[in-house]
Amino acid sequence: MKLHQIRDFLAVARSGSLRAASRELELSQPSISKSIQQLENTLGAPLFERSIKGVSLTPFGEVFLTRGRAALNELQRAQEEIHQLRGVDGGQVSAALTGIPLMTLLPAALSRFRRLFPNANVRVVERRHDTTLADIREGTLDFAVMPSSTLPDGLVAEVILRDQNVVIGRSGHPLRKVSSLRELLGAAWVVTRRQGEQAAEFEANFLLQSLPAPKVEVHCESVVGVISLIVNSDLLGYLPRRWVTAGIVRDLLEEIPAGAPVEATPICLVRKAGMPLTPAAQAFANAITIEAEALAGPGEMNGRRNIQTARQAQIIRRACGP
Repeated sequence: MKLHQIRDFLAVARSGSLRAASRELELSQPSISKSIQQLENTLGAPLFERSIKGVSLTPFGEVFLTRGRAALNELQRAQEEIHQLRGVDGGQVSAALTGIPLMTLLPAALSRFRRLFPNANVRVVERRHDTTLADIREGTLDFAVMPSSTLPDGLVAEVILRDQNVVIGRSGHPLRKVSSLRELLGAAWVVTRRQGEQAAEFEANFLLQSLPAPKVEVHCESVVGVISLIVNSDLLGYLPRRWVTAGIVRDLLEEIPAGAPVEATPICLVRKAGMPLTPAAQAFANAITIEAEALAGPGEMNGRRNIQTARQAQIIRRACGP
């Protein structure tokens, strides 16, 4: 199996035709066709179904697509890691962040990270939980900072921040002075995610008090969307308490003291198991972790366990400082 064969396969799968892949790679169609045929011979299975409309992946091709992407992504990271260890500035870092990390950790972490990698290309995305995990496994993302309790095989998580879930509404909400969940039974809610087919996690608080499940008006997986809905309506959210204290929304949201706070799903740094981050990605991850520890305060966290080589540790210490 040759590297150029994987490259050609991915180009055809991405474009849906040999002609488009030929233009993208600036190669002749016959050479790409030959490359794909050699790859299929090596694997002993057809990867594409050909028709007058173009090509489509076979079930074998679908399987190989995921592995092929991951392989090329890891090879690109290996190249970047070597360049960074040689002292070449720049590189690429891709990470997914959710609510609290986006609002409270990212700005200061990025400033800290820039001390060592002023010219690095940093890409930060906000994704669905399942999409984020798939992208980490494929190598599209270096890591994620997100709520996580269980992970699929091949990924590992390190807890960097803990919080409690509370009822949150807009500043001046008409129900802001209620003191029990029973008084909120007529309210409508926005929830940020579901856990598979299970009810939204905040429902457990109602069920423990033998109360019916509250009315969910909308499911929204965007931080900006959730904030906009709560601030501009009477919708309530069951969210980590730090949403109320985050600088950008501190004057827009307030906690409603209804029911006892419940331990929230911890914020974790999630990455691929068994594969080190590049020095740039590790420095960015460390910067986020340092900001999380500062936000948590002394004694809340049990320290962090960063996986890195001795050389990477030396580089990152220079960047992050004490």
